Order: sequence, then C-alpha cells, then structure tokens
Amino acid sequence: MRNLTLKGDLTAAEDITVDFAIDGSVDLPGNCLVVTEDGQLRATVTAASVTVHGQLDGHISAERLEIASSAVVNAGVVTTRFAMHDGAQFTGPVNTDQAKAAGSAAPQRRKT
Repeated sequence: MRNLTLKGDLTAAEDITVDFAIDGSVDLPGNCLVVTEDGQLRATVTAASVTVHGQLDGHISAERLEIASSAVVNAGVVTTRFAMHDGAQFTGPVNTDQAKAAGSAAPQRRKT
C-alpha cells in the first residue's frame, strides 16, 4: 500500500481509480470509481458506477455496484444494480427501491 491519505472531499467530472486511502467523501456524478486492492476508503461515495477490489467503509450511492472477490465492504448501499463475487466480504443494508425511485421522476400534477 502507498503512504498517501486524502482527508476531505474529492469531487471530479471524470472516472477515478483509487489505490490509496481516502477519509471523507467522493462525489463523481455520472462517472466511475474503481477502488483497487490497495485502496482503503472511509467515505460517503456517490458515482454512476463503483467497483471495489479493496476496502470501503461508509455509504455508497451508485447506479451500479460491483464488489470483487478481494473486497471488504462495510457500508450502507443505495443502488439499482448490485453484483458481489465469490469470496467478497460485505456487511450492511442494500436498498434498491430507493434507488429506483430516485431514478424515475414522479409525474407532476397539474392544478386545474
């Protein structure tokens, strides 16, 4: 593992691969986050797609979440698509209904 730790908020308008530690939040609207086997996050993560090979503790909000066999994830999850490989370690609640509701706008009522 590298000796780099980011404490605070990371926001980007592009895909990010993390092979270091982050303590804070990661906001990648419409983009992808990949946490390598060396990556360690204690964070609130928001992204279109999240793939975890390393460790993530916190909260994940993504359209798609993939937890690889080498991953250790302790997080609350809001997602519409969730994949977990054999050997992966995951602890936490998963909410797919909330993610589907957020993805579809409620019809507006007209006042007559």
